[in-house]
Amino acid sequence: MDRIQLHRLLRYELAYSQRAPIDWDFHDPVTSACYRVPPIAQGITLLKEDFAMSATTPSLTSLRIICDVLPYDWPVVARNADGVTIKDVLLAIHDALEKQITMREWSNFADKQRNRITIVFDARWRRAADPLATRAIGVERVDTLLHHTAFGGLTVIPATEPTCVLTLAVCKAVVPSPSS
Repeated sequence: MDRIQLHRLLRYELAYSQRAPIDWDFHDPVTSACYRVPPIAQGITLLKEDFAMSATTPSLTSLRIICDVLPYDWPVVARNADGVTIKDVLLAIHDALEKQITMREWSNFADKQRNRITIVFDARWRRAADPLATRAIGVERVDTLLHHTAFGGLTVIPATEPTCVLTLAVCKAVVPSPSS
């Protein structure tokens, strides 16, 4: 297989520990992803043209995404018969994380971890547009990430199928200010 290159908007620069140049919280719709660094207009949402760009060179029809921080081996696979795009990658991550966790998964968390997840879940449903509906859905996979819900980027790893590691970042909404 050819060596895979990720599009710069998705790439985590491992050598420099540098995040991908987009800001996106997994709680938010994929279309809310915005540019994070100059010279691109910082804070402006990605253009439709950006979302439509190929996620990799060469173009792939499937890209597996793993993350060791996830408490379970929840499958994240971006697929597109015409070639996986940036939007396909972000949607695959979003879709995998917005699923409700199972009772079995919940019961396997330690009490302390369940308490932390519950605090995050309570905050999420209270700030939702429809709090009661959100609460009724229950704890989602994204809640298990606690405050590490920002896209940090992807890194290609050697594997039998095209695979990337997802790096998480702390959501900017919970990053303490220097004065605190």
